[in-house]
Amino acid sequence: MKANRALANLLVFLSYIFTAYFGLQIDDVSGFATVIWPPSGIALAAMLILGTWVWPAIALASFVVNLNEGGPLLSALGIAIGNTLEAFVTVMILRRLDFRNSFNRARDVLSLFASVIPVTAFAAIIGTTCLLVGGIIDAERAPFTWLVWWCGDTMGSLVVTPLILTVISQRIRKLPWLRFVENAAVGIALISLCIGVFARTDPDINEFPKLYLFFPLLAWASVRFGQTGTTTAIFFVTAFSIWATALQMGPFANEDVTQGLLRLQAFVLALSLTSLLLVAYVAELRTAERNIQRKNEELEKLVDARTHQLKLANQNLVRKQSMLDEAQRVANLGSWDLDVKTGRVFWSKSLYEILDVKPEEFDGTYEGYLKMNPEETRTAIESAYEYTMRTKMAKEFDYPIVTKSGRPKIMHARGSVFLDESGEVSRIIGTSQDVTESRRIEEELRRARKEAAEANQAIAAGKVDAVA
Repeated sequence: MKANRALANLLVFLSYIFTAYFGLQIDDVSGFATVIWPPSGIALAAMLILGTWVWPAIALASFVVNLNEGGPLLSALGIAIGNTLEAFVTVMILRRLDFRNSFNRARDVLSLFASVIPVTAFAAIIGTTCLLVGGIIDAERAPFTWLVWWCGDTMGSLVVTPLILTVISQRIRKLPWLRFVENAAVGIALISLCIGVFARTDPDINEFPKLYLFFPLLAWASVRFGQTGTTTAIFFVTAFSIWATALQMGPFANEDVTQGLLRLQAFVLALSLTSLLLVAYVAELRTAERNIQRKNEELEKLVDARTHQLKLANQNLVRKQSMLDEAQRVANLGSWDLDVKTGRVFWSKSLYEILDVKPEEFDGTYEGYLKMNPEETRTAIESAYEYTMRTKMAKEFDYPIVTKSGRPKIMHARGSVFLDESGEVSRIIGTSQDVTESRRIEEELRRARKEAAEANQAIAAGKVDAVA
């Protein structure tokens, strides 16, 4: 673990030194401040990826660079502290803002810009103050030095950091040949545009409209190639334009190279912010599409599972209903359910068969059923209904009917009562059984018993007469 940290600190130290060397070659101000400072991006990216524990490498590298440039010991130490605090404070702010190194949300882009700009301004104050106290610059040159320092650190953080973060966080994937051709086409177009716009030694005001051509190319890269392609394109345009402007070429060429580079920064920052926001919005859209697709797949699986359960439940219900219908048919029994408030009544299949009524011939109402029966039957049913409503207890009784085919039957009804919240009868459910045959048998048994009793009495009386 310690060996890994030591190696990481060494790599950060060397990267900082290497990029600082190139940054100081671009028209530095007083030998320290430059309009593009890649080490600030290296330091910020290192702390975001590895952690704030790499601060010693950043502080030491900054101290060595500034000491090597001829800065007094205390000034170099103060600048090193400022540069280290710049990266550290920015990381602390980004963590509070829930920043993600994947850089695939618009809020990550805005968080980076909103954090870097004020923090680098503060770090530039520390650096300029150190130069002023060390006697390297005078008070008159301090504001300009601060501006260049601020712009340089800002450019480094907003161009280099996104490139490193996206390259580290993105997985390397093999490109299809058509996508490879598309990448090459955009790359060639971008190189050609950079040469056409910046590699000119005779720039004039008419060259500025050509700068807008970079926006559709970067938009293409943002939509098609993601964060890695976009940040790479931004870095290439930035590096090429700085190189050209430093050599007095392109639309930003100026007798004062620093002034030209400061004007270039406004263009690069606008291009960078626009492109990074666009690629972040595209990434969010694709993430949302994937989430929606995943949710749809999960929902489809859930629906399929629920449908299967409902199918099994329905099959089970049908089987139980079939068994119930068969049991009712065997027992000559039918069930019914009366909604007292609406007057609607439900009959089971076997009850239709017992009453010899087809479903389409019955309107499903209590009144409709009464009209289907003769006066004697209606009287018996209405009497039981009134008793139930009055006592809130179901009455068990026999009543005669005549089926539609003219067959007389005796039905036996029994039921249960359900009350609503106010205590009134709201529902009555029960059964009606065809007891015609059982009542006939009961009657025959009563008749047989009576005849047997009379015969026994007659026999007994005959014996008495015989004795007399």
